Amino acid sequence: MKESSATVASTTSIVPPKVVDFDFGDDPVNFEDSVSVNCLISSGDMPVEIIWLLNNNAMDSYYGSGVNIMKSGKRASVLTIDAVHAGHVGNYTCLAKNRAGQASHSAKLIVNVPPKISPFSTGSEAVHLGHYITYQCTISEGDIPLNILWTLNNQPLFNDDNDDILIVKMGRRSSVLTIESVTARNAGNYTCQGSNKAGKASYTVQLRVIVLPRIRPFSFEDGPAQTGQYISLSCSATNGDLPLNITWFLNSEEVNESHGITTMMVNRRTSVLTIESVDDRHAGNFTCLARNPAGHQHYTTQLNIYGAALNNLLKVILVSNILSPRDGQVFIYLVEVSNKYYGMASRGANQRGRVLRKDFTIEERESIVRLEIVLPKIAPFNPGAEAFFPGDYFTLQCSIIHGDHPMLIYWYFNQRQLNDAHAQQLGIEISKMGSRSSVLTIESVKGNHAGNYTCFGKNSAGVTNYTASLIVNVPPKLAPLPSSGDSPLYVGDYFQLSCAVVHGDAPFNITWFYNDEPVNKLDGITILMQSKRSSSLNIESVRGEHAGKYTCMGANRAGATEVFTHLIVKELPQLEQFHFNANGVNGGQAVRVMCMVISGDLPIDIHWLKNGQPLLRSIYHKIDEYTLILSLRQTNIGDSGNYTCVATNAAGEARKWSILKVKVRPFQHILRKNSVHSLGFD
Repeated sequence: MKESSATVASTTSIVPPKVVDFDFGDDPVNFEDSVSVNCLISSGDMPVEIIWLLNNNAMDSYYGSGVNIMKSGKRASVLTIDAVHAGHVGNYTCLAKNRAGQASHSAKLIVNVPPKISPFSTGSEAVHLGHYITYQCTISEGDIPLNILWTLNNQPLFNDDNDDILIVKMGRRSSVLTIESVTARNAGNYTCQGSNKAGKASYTVQLRVIVLPRIRPFSFEDGPAQTGQYISLSCSATNGDLPLNITWFLNSEEVNESHGITTMMVNRRTSVLTIESVDDRHAGNFTCLARNPAGHQHYTTQLNIYGAALNNLLKVILVSNILSPRDGQVFIYLVEVSNKYYGMASRGANQRGRVLRKDFTIEERESIVRLEIVLPKIAPFNPGAEAFFPGDYFTLQCSIIHGDHPMLIYWYFNQRQLNDAHAQQLGIEISKMGSRSSVLTIESVKGNHAGNYTCFGKNSAGVTNYTASLIVNVPPKLAPLPSSGDSPLYVGDYFQLSCAVVHGDAPFNITWFYNDEPVNKLDGITILMQSKRSSSLNIESVRGEHAGKYTCMGANRAGATEVFTHLIVKELPQLEQFHFNANGVNGGQAVRVMCMVISGDLPIDIHWLKNGQPLLRSIYHKIDEYTLILSLRQTNIGDSGNYTCVATNAAGEARKWSILKVKVRPFQHILRKNSVHSLGFD
């Protein structure tokens, strides 16, 4: 009977576990919903160990990210996620094992992930009228299909309704809005809305359009003024961005109180000019010049005065009169002009005179006469070319071909006088060539030299001017590329860059480079021209080799400019699967397994877990930065369990696991089961 008892004990079978099926439901789970599944062991001998896996990586109660695992009795384990997000997507496996074997069941968790929009901008807070802008809205996260909608000031934008706005969809996750030439009505809040089944997201940028001033026409409505009369004039900039600067000019000279004129800003858009007592010197053209960051505009009206001389009254001293065989009687005068004296010959009052070139002697009496002084006349001039490139040589010669001396010649650039300091600051040289000519020279043209150059000729009779325009072919100005330094991407993410020429002369050539080599040599990258001024670079699924420097070069006839950014790709560790002997090992046998990281960003921390608990580092050693060896010299039944290798870096962690079974020799098992009965003791 004792032998029979031992035989029965040795042949008793151990029942392996059986796991009841479970699932997360038929429909995908919405973002931030709560889910729970119960792993129930319906049969199998005790003790039973229950382990949860996500995508074949072991989980434990410290897995984090809102996942909680709780044991419910000896045969059940409950996995709960309080707020589901994209990181929870995957296959969840409940693995049950006892001495007889193991069983498992898996269920897939599908999460409806709402959209997430990457921030975008024009690269500047405000743009000028006529400039080109582009906005690229990229949905970096969220389940397909996605719907992308643009709005302006909360009103939907569609191509059919807006001739000046173009919206183009770029792939499944991006949409580009382009305005070829900005107008004032384009100002406002532009919102990109992304939506899918899980929810929606939006991102808004404000487009400020800098508008030129517009001056309301004005005039001296009462006609010519009387000497001594009080008059005022109002200049209002009805349009244009603030702040505004309003300046008054009389006959091209800025007015000041020494002219008997006062000006006052009565509000932010209006300036009033006042003359308490009109006299002859106030006759002429009054100009109001309004400036803001977008540019300037001016408006001019003329003030005529009753009884004012058409030309200046000059103090003259009669020197002598002579008889000329050709002209008859000729009067010689000493003429005072601006505290200087000049000799002049004339046949009499109200007659045209000519300046004397020789010395003379003052004689006879002093008198006041009216002389006709001839206004300067400027010979037309031009730059000699329709447009110039940066670095070109540019010159203009202003020659007064008609008009009386003394004469003053000076230059204005874009409504501002080119005095010595201003000209030197701009790199412009002005040289006087005799008494009737002035030469303006730019040795090396730059973009800021573009504009209107006006030569003024001035004498006692008045002022005349002539203007020529310098057009500079401007090299492209590119909107800056966003930096990924603050938001590195992970392997598999979507990546897009948009390069836009915001300023410069067409046509343009836009080229992309990766680490200073043409980007078309790199697999997985597509380039698309969005318009004549913009191009996009797209990577549907980022890989580690895509990390690096990306450069956009915009070129035209005037030159080339570049902008660049760096793509940082965080690569999770990738582990090679390790295995123990599927049939188990005998007690006392040595076991060695190697955990190897085959890819991933350094530094990487590697360690071992047994049944979810850290192992002492004394039983494994590091070969190099990528390899860790677990060594069990003499195994026993206590070494059985789930061994997990964990590799962690800045991007996250990866796990691989395998189960070690340590077998006990048969006679040891019988002794353990039958205790003293197997030896024949009662």
